[in-house]
Amino acid sequence: MLQALALSHKLLSHQALNEEGCESVLTALLTSFAAQTTQYLHDETLTVKLLQTVLVLSSAQFTLSGDYLAQALTLAFRVLLHSKAPAVQPLAHATVRQIVAATFERTWTRLQESRDADVSDAARLYKVMITDGVCSTNSYPH
Repeated sequence: MLQALALSHKLLSHQALNEEGCESVLTALLTSFAAQTTQYLHDETLTVKLLQTVLVLSSAQFTLSGDYLAQALTLAFRVLLHSKAPAVQPLAHATVRQIVAATFERTWTRLQESRDADVSDAARLYKVMITDGVCSTNSYPH
């Protein structure tokens, strides 16, 4: 399992996968984590490599959005909540913070790019956040 994670991380780091490949890697990570949660949480090396891979997937060089971005964040949160390893906790915190920061940065960039539209800033931000899957239409007060 560690070798598969290391290979996935290396492929992602070298930008050797397209968007579909990235989504496949994330799906495999989620499936593997769900099936072997106990093993992940008791093996610090495996958990660290998992978080590193999720972080690379969520970085600006890839375009994870919508459900895939939400799943990456959920996976990082699960590790944060369930891992008690002292070496993993700070990395899990940092991973969650970086995914959230990257999401808002990407949203802000898209908002700035859409300044030409004749819509208020709040409406543009809402539209971009919906497009990126940051929130659902049900969370917007009507």
